[in-house]
Amino acid sequence: MPEFAANLSTQFTELPFAERFAAAAAAGFEAVEFLFPYDYPAEQLKQWLDENQLQLVLFNTAPGNVAAGEWGVSAIPGREAEARADIDRALQYALALNCPQVHIMAATVPPGADRQRYVETFISAMRYAAERFAPHGINLLIEALNPTTKPNYLYSSQYQTLEMVEQIDRPMCLPSSTCSTRS
Repeated sequence: MPEFAANLSTQFTELPFAERFAAAAAAGFEAVEFLFPYDYPAEQLKQWLDENQLQLVLFNTAPGNVAAGEWGVSAIPGREAEARADIDRALQYALALNCPQVHIMAATVPPGADRQRYVETFISAMRYAAERFAPHGINLLIEALNPTTKPNYLYSSQYQTLEMVEQIDRPMCLPSSTCSTRS
């Protein structure tokens, strides 16, 4: 039987964020996700989850400067230190919130930029993330984004995503989880 999680970034948006947890629970959800937890202390998010008997199942690394067109920094050449700091911060939140998986956002590639440099930077960031998250049993996710919705994102198809996983060449999921691994 399918299991669903309410995305509190896109659902119950008529309510303040803090009230969306109770709304999700009242609607029968046992699990939630949201894009970014970083506007709130992990302790506050944990309280809202616990008060409503909800499990957080997914969130993303930080998006970078969204107003400037960024959607992740893990693939941006020259910003490796920032990407690692975002990965480390995501790990801290995942541990504090008992979240079993985190989406590592790549980046948009500006027109005319060397896409291969972005790929290489992202592969390095993902290898770093895999090494940091693996001891804690937290799955890493990558996601192809529709080019209509998010133009110039580093990868936009399941084929590109699979190729990326092969190039990363690190376990990103636990063997007992539902996501596939390649090594």
